[in-house]
Amino acid sequence: MSIRQTEAIVLRSIDYSNSSRIVTLLTPDVGQLRLLAKGAKRPKSPFLGTLDAPSLLEIAYSLRPGADLGTLTEALLKTEFRAIRENLVDFARVCNMLELAGQFGREGEREEDLFKLLLDALTGIEGGLSSQVAGPAFHIRLLAQQGFLPEFGSCVKCGKDLKETGTAVDFVAGGWVCGVCKSQSKFRLNRQLLAHFRALGGMPWDRLNRLRIPPKQAEFLQRLTMEWTQHVTERGSKAASFLQKLAGAAHPS
Repeated sequence: MSIRQTEAIVLRSIDYSNSSRIVTLLTPDVGQLRLLAKGAKRPKSPFLGTLDAPSLLEIAYSLRPGADLGTLTEALLKTEFRAIRENLVDFARVCNMLELAGQFGREGEREEDLFKLLLDALTGIEGGLSSQVAGPAFHIRLLAQQGFLPEFGSCVKCGKDLKETGTAVDFVAGGWVCGVCKSQSKFRLNRQLLAHFRALGGMPWDRLNRLRIPPKQAEFLQRLTMEWTQHVTERGSKAASFLQKLAGAAHPS
């Protein structure tokens, strides 16, 4: 077996036997990888302290053709994202991103766009960008990247041109609905919310910290985008559930 090298982001890492771990990674050139890190739990292991999510690594590995589990041979820690790990809410939002990257990332396929999107979000939060802004920005861009975010132009139910007031999102219908068709939607966007939604989806990452989104609107956009991605994947998210509990504790009814 030949040894391959690539950059990788740790999505998750689990214990395997008394001394080893299995790490799931997202790479730009071969998509999602599952690798066995032999002896990773031993005190003198070269992998010690490098395999925790969401670390950015430079790795070397081997993988037999057709196998779904390879072997990690080297792992160089490039970025630890320490600031993210030290903030509970930031870490929970990032865990949600990692879960989604794991759900959308394909094995054995190039995933440059998904890798870059995740790395941009992690780098932004680590550099001081609010995760309350980075979270929905990641979700919106992920939906667009995966083909689940329709262009804003016409109502997906009746086909009428949309105006920038009275717009809503209907997950079942598959996107934007007009003021007439929005009655069943719990996510209705006024002009300001729609402007924020568009900015989160299109503004460069290094400029997102200039956005001034009121806390209640930011929380609304977070819930909207999380529920939209969960509807698309048809899977729950432990991190999203945890964030909802935190929000409920902060704003008890």
